[in-house]
Formats: sequence, C-alpha cells, structure tokens
Amino acid sequence: MKNTILKAGILACAIFAVTLTNAQTEKAPRGEKGKKKGQMMAKADTNKDKKISLAEAQAMERGKLAENFSAIDANSDGFLVKEELKAYRKANPKPEKGTRKKRG
Repeated sequence: MKNTILKAGILACAIFAVTLTNAQTEKAPRGEKGKKKGQMMAKADTNKDKKISLAEAQAMERGKLAENFSAIDANSDGFLVKEELKAYRKANPKPEKGTRKKRG
C-alpha cells in the first residue's frame, strides 16, 4: 500500500514538473511579437491621429525616433505613419545581440 502511494506521489510530481516547464517555455502567440512596436506608436501618438509629428517624437523619453525622424519620414510630410516605421525597421534592422562591433 505504501509503495503504491509513493509511486502515485512521484508520478504526480513528475506531471507537475513537466506542466510547469511547458508553461514557462511556451512561445508568445502569433501577433504578440510586434506588440511592443505597436505600443511605441500608441505611446508616441499623443493626440491619437494615427501619425507621429516631430514634436511628439521629441517628447518621447527614450529611443531614437526624433533623431531619425527625417530618415523615417519617407514622403517628407512632417509625420510618421505605421507604414513608414515598418519600412524603416525593415531597411535598418537592429543588430542581433552579441554581434555589435567591439571598441578597440
């Protein structure tokens, strides 16, 4: 009897460990990957007109949006829209971690 209870307890612990491991390593659902980029657009677009002005870009606390504004603004209308941001990111991808040039 004790042996059966012990085996059941070990089996329960093993199932729990496998379930916990799977929950921690599960990838984000499709569409979640770009969520951070969409949040930047929403945060920068303070007047909610679906475009970012230079003043809105300069008001951002972090990032290089204002610094790269003219390069991102493909049609030079003074506003950045989602399509321009996507095109700029595609043409200027961030370097992968560990591939930066070392100073020396």
